[in-house]
Amino acid sequence: MKKLLLLVTAVCSCFAANAQTSKGSQTLGFNLGYTYDKSDETLHNSFDGTVSDAKTKVTDFSVGPVYSYFIADKWDIGVSLQYDALVENDYPIDGMFGEKETVNRYSTAIFLRKYCMFTDKIGIRSGPHVGYYREHAKAVGTGTEANPDNDLNSTTHAFSAGLNLDLVFYPSKNIGVAASIANLQYTHAKTKTLPSHDDKTDEKFNLNVISNGLLISVFYVFAGK
Repeated sequence: MKKLLLLVTAVCSCFAANAQTSKGSQTLGFNLGYTYDKSDETLHNSFDGTVSDAKTKVTDFSVGPVYSYFIADKWDIGVSLQYDALVENDYPIDGMFGEKETVNRYSTAIFLRKYCMFTDKIGIRSGPHVGYYREHAKAVGTGTEANPDNDLNSTTHAFSAGLNLDLVFYPSKNIGVAASIANLQYTHAKTKTLPSHDDKTDEKFNLNVISNGLLISVFYVFAGK
């Protein structure tokens, strides 16, 4: 009986609006993210056909503003802007050929989110998002066999759509903090590369979870009621 009452209470709390998530409320804040990944990779040198095993490390820092408006109790719609600085290092195991790639990415997205609050201070939110980004990347060869003539510059335009899940916490009436738990995303990207002219189109699905890094949002709440 006790477990049933706790379940009913949790379900009811998802539908009971508090001031922070009531219709007419607005939020203004910023997103801040850091992602780190380490893996093994096989590098293919498109210029001379050589193959090299490497250890790959990727770091990604991101920051940008975000705004949302509650169109109904527990439902907000909003827009975000973001800048990413990404560095990928491929360290050659044999010391012959590796690569360092630096990426500058500018993106924007619109989103719709549903809030489920367990208490007045803590809950989760989830919903779809669609976005666009443009990035410039520069790949520089490393290792004893690196040739500066093989360095590449590329520009990518991409559209994305996905579904995310966040943990939300309100330490005070007008301040909120959210942390990304998971994000499932589809991306369609077109890349032009110079001087090789190795242009390509990519389509892929990515699932990013909290174990891959940390994305937090800190925002101020303008209460509607």
